[in-house]
Amino acid sequence: MRKKVLVSLAASAILVVAGVCAPASAVSASAVGEKRYYDHTVVNTRSATTEYVYYTDRVDNEVTTAYGVPYYYVTGSTMTNACGAVAGTTVVGFYDRYYENLIAGYTPYYASSLKYRLQDGTYVPAVMQEMYTLMRTNVDDVGVSESDCKNGLKTYFSNKGLTLSYSSVKSGSSFSYSLYKQAIQANKPVLLFCTDLSRTAVGFNENQASITTTSTTGSHIIVGYGYYTVEYYNNGTLFRTDDYILASNGQSTIMNICVDLSDTSWFDSGYAVSVS
Repeated sequence: MRKKVLVSLAASAILVVAGVCAPASAVSASAVGEKRYYDHTVVNTRSATTEYVYYTDRVDNEVTTAYGVPYYYVTGSTMTNACGAVAGTTVVGFYDRYYENLIAGYTPYYASSLKYRLQDGTYVPAVMQEMYTLMRTNVDDVGVSESDCKNGLKTYFSNKGLTLSYSSVKSGSSFSYSLYKQAIQANKPVLLFCTDLSRTAVGFNENQASITTTSTTGSHIIVGYGYYTVEYYNNGTLFRTDDYILASNGQSTIMNICVDLSDTSWFDSGYAVSVS
């Protein structure tokens, strides 16, 4: 068996599944008529297919931002169609490691291990509620537009005395895996605007891989924090390479997502997020 380089995903069973996404006084002209992104609390499943891959050897490789990103989601029923606010708060939690007090009164990671904490019941929801307002969620229509999402997140950091900037991971009209990987390697989370996103679960049992893909409907915002590659060999000959992105989904039931890059039709746009 070739040496495995995968550290944080278990070789015996890798299960990473995908899927989700108060009024402000002024109407954003740029947001009018834009596509809207909203919750996938109810997922409309179109299909689920399972493929089996047989091999004699495989090599796994995972690269993520430092400690990934925190996993946040809406609790209670006060915020609806809130995937933009959740994604924005996830970015805030990520950067609180480097710029303290972005979440006032709360440290989103453990000092001993530096791993991210599960969200609390007070401070993270308060940021999410503020983000919900700054992004004008449900003002012009359900959910948020891309421009309102980006502008609201930028305003939050500006109010903290910091500058947030975006760098597209799009090449032409398509997802650029190379730009996405550059962002992750530079320790920058990536906001991803998606439609009809598919989720993938990969499991390994001896020399067999089972790859189950489920399609969903609707528009959603997620936060990319890594990528994962599996190379399959038969008797020393590479015969297949699968590439996936890893992201925070923003749902309590499905926190991690794994998206197969053999199909990128789900991709609308995406931006690496930098703060200074």
